[in-house]
Amino acid sequence: MGGAPRLAPGGQSTALVPTMGNLHEGHLALVAAARRHADRVIASIYVNPAQFGAGEDFTRYPRTLQADLQRLEAAHCDLAFLPDETAIYPRGLKGATRVRAAPALANILEGAFRPGHFDGVVTVVACLLNLTTPTWPCSVKRTFSNCW
Repeated sequence: MGGAPRLAPGGQSTALVPTMGNLHEGHLALVAAARRHADRVIASIYVNPAQFGAGEDFTRYPRTLQADLQRLEAAHCDLAFLPDETAIYPRGLKGATRVRAAPALANILEGAFRPGHFDGVVTVVACLLNLTTPTWPCSVKRTFSNCW
C-alpha cells in the first residue's frame, strides 16, 4: 500500500485538497488556497462509496478523470493522488474502521437527508490524511459538503 509519494523533502510543506473528482472552480480555488499555504500541493481524486447511502447511485457519480487531471495541471497542482479502494479500505468497506461525524455536523446540510453521509466523508478524509501526511489539510468553512 505505500500511500502518496513524499514530495516535500528538506522541510517543504505539503497541502492536501481531497476531492471526488468532477472538478469545478470551487475545487480549483481550494488548490489555489493550498498553494498559498504550502510548497507542494496534492489533490486526491477518489469517489468514496462510504458517502453514498442505500438507494443512492454510487455508480452514476460523474467520473471525469482526464478533464480533472488537465484542470489540476493548469492550476499548478503538484500531484494528483488517485488511490483505489484497496488503498483507502484495505480490509474492504465493510471491514473498515469508521470515523463518526460530530452530531452537530452529521445532521446538517446533506447529513439532514442522507444519514451516514458525513460519517463517510470524515472516514475517507482521515484515510487520505494518513496516506498523504500533509502539513496543511484543506478546509472550507462555507460549505463542508462541497469541499470533498
